[in-house]
Amino acid sequence: MLELGCGAGGLSVELVRRGAQLTALDVAPRMVELARARAPEATFMVVPAERTGLPDDSFDVAVGKGVLHHVDVPAAASELHRVLRPGGRGAFFENQDRNPLLRVARRRLWGSRHLHWVGTEDEHPLTSADLSALGRHFSVELSYPSFYFFEALSRAMGHRLNGPLKRLDSLVWRRVPAARPWSWHVLVALSR
Repeated sequence: MLELGCGAGGLSVELVRRGAQLTALDVAPRMVELARARAPEATFMVVPAERTGLPDDSFDVAVGKGVLHHVDVPAAASELHRVLRPGGRGAFFENQDRNPLLRVARRRLWGSRHLHWVGTEDEHPLTSADLSALGRHFSVELSYPSFYFFEALSRAMGHRLNGPLKRLDSLVWRRVPAARPWSWHVLVALSR
């Protein structure tokens, strides 16, 4: 199994605990150090997702949490296709840019002095173009495990009104399934 963007190893620990033979990557040496200390059974590398240097067709599964929106998606998709075996699969939990209201809020409000910046300067929520780039190499299936929309606003407000807004997200997710694709989060399943 290949993990892209392992960070401090939270997901790595869980994957190893569940029996995965794991190779995990990140571009931040200090994060890889932390992850290696937490999951010494795994193999860790400090390399970009776009140029791993790993052998062709060497993994059955690739995973990541919040990583694709930090990388050059077309280059990472090409590299992922190269290192996954035929029939290989991937699963990535990501931010997306498909909701026009969240897109406007992110661009106009997130930098305001009254709100807290959520995210980092290098990230870009997945766009339709990013999903198309993935689709050039893989069969892509999108699902929406939650309706993280109003809670995103709470987060930007320093978690004020978090409980009520989180409950509102849950209500919308259950009662208005057609709204799910407008969530901030998306689960991207890939099949080679």
